[in-house]
Amino acid sequence: MIVTSADYSHWQVRYGHGNTTKTSEKSEEQRQSFALSSGNDLQSDKQKTLSADSTSTNELAKTNAEEFYQNSYAQLLANRLGIDKQKIDELEAELEAKQQEYEALSKQVPRSAENQKNIDFLANKIEQLKIALENYIEQSSKRGVEQEMTNNATKRNLSQFENITSILTL
Repeated sequence: MIVTSADYSHWQVRYGHGNTTKTSEKSEEQRQSFALSSGNDLQSDKQKTLSADSTSTNELAKTNAEEFYQNSYAQLLANRLGIDKQKIDELEAELEAKQQEYEALSKQVPRSAENQKNIDFLANKIEQLKIALENYIEQSSKRGVEQEMTNNATKRNLSQFENITSILTL
């Protein structure tokens, strides 16, 4: 059923809620202005929410893109140097775990002889892991340099061969 403003005014007059048509016209105008302002408020709230969501989405996408670029660059650099990134990540994860254990044991106030022994053991293990990581990176770099040199030598030999074959075909 569709109720028009005339029907509504008639109902108000009939049941005593409205005295004159001017009042009902004013109330109708008030209702319409209220409806418009409420609609505008809801719409502006939706726009604010959407803009906040899009802003957070843009920031998240930007952060993900930056993280992706950094990881890609690190992987590319590692491959260029001949470094196995997974092996380095494993060593770094193990090193970090040992450092956390060391810090947890170091914070314990009553130190017994056994705790001190564990702390010393972890300190030595951390030092060994750091040295192992440095050695692995150094060895990988040397392999990368050697591989680059052999690739360059191969390229030079190939270009010489191409030059010779081009001369012979003349």
